[in-house]
Amino acid sequence: MVDDEPETRDLLRTVLEARGAFVDTVGSASEALARLQTGGVDLLLSDIGMPGEDGFWLIHQVRSSADPRVNSMPALALTAYARAEDLDRALSAGFHMYLSRPIHPDELVKVASDLMSRIVCDASPSAQDQ
Repeated sequence: MVDDEPETRDLLRTVLEARGAFVDTVGSASEALARLQTGGVDLLLSDIGMPGEDGFWLIHQVRSSADPRVNSMPALALTAYARAEDLDRALSAGFHMYLSRPIHPDELVKVASDLMSRIVCDASPSAQDQ
């Protein structure tokens, strides 16, 4: 999970870990990209509005990566931007899903779980054969 606000990172990490997830957090898009390239990441949760490289920069780097583990990474945008055009921009940029703040903990867990389930089902041999 990447967010430039330490309090937000800590809160979301606590919520997800309380429900059984292992959460690695970083404070910038460039740190997130470096972490993704080391492997072992199943889902990217990223704030969009960050100073310097923002979430749009990050998802562009992810989707254009030569590494299939990185470029196919399931990604969830987390942001305070809640207009319909913000949703469209996030999805067309390469995020699979989008949550606007304030984020309800149960909704975050459900959306992250649904995204992981959908990606796993899409990648399963039986789903590819259909």
